[in-house]
Amino acid sequence: MPFLAAWTLASCSLDYGKMDAKADEEIPLMTFRGLNQTGVKNGHIQYTMTAGRSDVFAQRKETELNDFTFQEYDSNGKPASRGSATRAVVNTVTNDAHLTGRLEAHDAPLGVHLTIDAGPSGGLNWSNENRLLTTAADARVSVAKDDGSVIQAKGLTLDLWSNRLTLENGIDGQWTPEEKHENPAGSSDSSDQSGPPPSR
Repeated sequence: MPFLAAWTLASCSLDYGKMDAKADEEIPLMTFRGLNQTGVKNGHIQYTMTAGRSDVFAQRKETELNDFTFQEYDSNGKPASRGSATRAVVNTVTNDAHLTGRLEAHDAPLGVHLTIDAGPSGGLNWSNENRLLTTAADARVSVAKDDGSVIQAKGLTLDLWSNRLTLENGIDGQWTPEEKHENPAGSSDSSDQSGPPPSR
């Protein structure tokens, strides 16, 4: 989720508080409202990201993003994946993130849509170094394809290094097999779903 690391960008407004060595860790150093960012590499747009509000906490080395959306593009400049989430707390050193509320992501080339309800207390974590997305065991998960296939479950692990998606429990639904996969996601009697991951 590279868009989560992109918090130090232009914004519509800045709020500065009085800061000293003993400043309250709950008071942000900066607040960005109406944040919009575009990531460009070698003249090509890689992603765009927006956030209704972004708070930077220097002492905690964290940034809080609220009501944010993202759009990623492939090497040809075509939309590859998009998504949105209610709230994320990003560690500015590791780029790890803890998300609360609802996360939705759609992978256009694969035609796969992922919805995760992490709840108000959080339950969705991103490890940037390991490229690993995990949820709490009771987090509600829905994986759907554009052809109408849908699987619902509780608990998810998505490993983007190995492109492996694992649904933990309460699995129910149907998944149309892909020609390239002998055991795609969709079998309700297996918690290890090897269908295409929602996005990278």
